[in-house]
Amino acid sequence: MNKLIYFSAFILFSQFCVSNSWASGAGFKMFGDNVERSEENGAYTANITVGQSFEIIAKGWAYPKSSDPKATKGSPMQAEAGTWMFDDKMFKLLKTQSDETQYKISLKATKLGRYRIRFVGVVLGYNKACEILVNISRSKEE
Repeated sequence: MNKLIYFSAFILFSQFCVSNSWASGAGFKMFGDNVERSEENGAYTANITVGQSFEIIAKGWAYPKSSDPKATKGSPMQAEAGTWMFDDKMFKLLKTQSDETQYKISLKATKLGRYRIRFVGVVLGYNKACEILVNISRSKEE
């Protein structure tokens, strides 16, 4: 009978630990020139003109388990890996840079249209991807 009680206690304790680890999370937030995030659906967009250079930053972000509203907004966190993907016919790569918590990329728009820039990274063991829909228009001078 004691073995059954100990086994049941172990199972309950294991379930509690797993649920606590699942309750927290991590991901990336995007910042940069002309980058906006929709309140409605969380999608990132940027509006730029042909020939304009711009910078985008992907920051690792952790969300702890907490009932405190300030804590649920999260805080910067060291990312384990990250890379940018974009169409090199539409954007010219100017510079990339990374440090413990963020990955920066500087690009220059070369053609008109709507394109996606994708960031894929790992933070706290979570594989995460973010996309920015970029609208490239003619410059007002043309």
